[in-house]
Amino acid sequence: AATPWMFAPILGVATHPLWPRVYETFGEDPLLVARMGAAVVEGMQRRGGEGEIPARAAACMKHFVAYSAPRNGHDREGAWLSRRELEQTYLPPFQAAVDAGVQSAMESYQEVNGEPVVGSAALLQGLLRERMGFEGLLVTDWHEVGNLHDFHRAASSPEEAVLLAIGGSSSLDMSMVPTDESFSVLMERLHARGAIDEARLDVSALRVLRLKEWLGLLPPPPAVRPAPWSHSEATVRLVESVGSASDAALAHEAARATVTLLKNAPPFDDDERPPLLPLLPADKGGSVRRVLVTGPAADSLGRLSGGWTAHWQGTLADDGIRGSRP
Repeated sequence: AATPWMFAPILGVATHPLWPRVYETFGEDPLLVARMGAAVVEGMQRRGGEGEIPARAAACMKHFVAYSAPRNGHDREGAWLSRRELEQTYLPPFQAAVDAGVQSAMESYQEVNGEPVVGSAALLQGLLRERMGFEGLLVTDWHEVGNLHDFHRAASSPEEAVLLAIGGSSSLDMSMVPTDESFSVLMERLHARGAIDEARLDVSALRVLRLKEWLGLLPPPPAVRPAPWSHSEATVRLVESVGSASDAALAHEAARATVTLLKNAPPFDDDERPPLLPLLPADKGGSVRRVLVTGPAADSLGRLSGGWTAHWQGTLADDGIRGSRP
């Protein structure tokens, strides 16, 4: 689509070990998450220098808010939080991103204290816009407007879901629904009968246009350098480098660097045997005869690699990725 818009960084604070998206976060310390998140925002949105790609990308902080605190650990389960816990643990990373100038935000799938975030004027208008000072574009997570009817059961129909999300002063600007046009169709119908005021739509339209202008996606005036998405020499070089051997080597090294051995010692304190690692067979000075690796993911490269591997939900089939394994 030639749109330099990044759905990152994730600013959830990993407080529930059962939550399946812990691996996407910066950790369990709000200060660390805030510092890392702000740095990612600044890096993504920095305009390229001489000889670099002229475009800058728009960061999108997500998922606002407390998505990483599901009550039972399951993805999309509701969060039940005291005001103090919300303020001290889950808001600081988002405030740091706002202070860093983040251009867009994504609300979260779940409910907070029984209220779906996507339809919450208190969270998305009162807290995010008015108190935290966020002025950028706000997009829903996947199909969340429709989920007010289909999943949260807070709206009696898809049309009422749109009215609740947009007409209820939640400050949303865009619905992420790439598979159908129901959101825009229902929006037009609600506007035609006066249920949603045109001034409310103008506010969101202006935020969309401001983001496009900031990215250089609007038609440039005469005598202005080419738009960032044009095929400059730097752009061509970058595209040609995708999937290169140097990229694969760097990814491999990054994966190695994330493996942490907490204590390389014998199994017991009074054991005189050598440290646990490396595991060596007897003919190389070790005592290991066999190593049992068990479980449904033991021999599945797709499962071991996690979500977003080869496909957006990950893959259970290894055929498409095994050949590229280092």
